[in-house]
Amino acid sequence: MAILACGSANAQYFGIETDKTLHILAGTAVTAGSYHVYKEWHHGDTKKAFIYSLITNIIVCSAKEFYDENISTTPGAHGDIKDWGVGVGAGLITGVTLNIFDNQMKKREAKRNALKQQSYGVQVSNSGL
Repeated sequence: MAILACGSANAQYFGIETDKTLHILAGTAVTAGSYHVYKEWHHGDTKKAFIYSLITNIIVCSAKEFYDENISTTPGAHGDIKDWGVGVGAGLITGVTLNIFDNQMKKREAKRNALKQQSYGVQVSNSGL
């Protein structure tokens, strides 16, 4: 909740509409959450997690805008391609960032394991990757 409040307050300070801020936060949350779920399901495969989390975000953003355009009874609600783009863009940035961090962590772990193996002469398992 604190992140939502801070993000919304900063966005208003910079003149970003509250609606767009919510789309950014939702796109980020959907991608980050689904990335970690898919990564677990695919035993640490960050490439699949990246692709599937982006697809999930695109589907969720599209469904939300479809709902606003065709189903919502809220006065003034309408689908907006800009809202869709903001949500998908935020998800893309989040997915790329998570993928880069995960790949860097994998490289560090492999390097540590190689050093351990070299110095102790034992085989180190990479079961966590």
